[in-house]
Amino acid sequence: PGRTTAAGAGLGAVIGAAAGAIIGNQSDEAGKGALVGAGVGGLIGAGVGNAKEAKEKEAAKPKE
Repeated sequence: PGRTTAAGAGLGAVIGAAAGAIIGNQSDEAGKGALVGAGVGGLIGAGVGNAKEAKEKEAAKPKE
């Protein structure tokens, strides 16, 4: 994993935490919602970042 994966994980965690807090607030569980949202968002963000890195590496390979 490289920079793009880490950046995706960080951004996903921040967005997920915000969304989780908003959704969790509806049931008076904003803190728990933020934690779950950060975890899920981080995982999704890392997956997206990793896929982007793999695509960039493939594009950088010399064409035969």
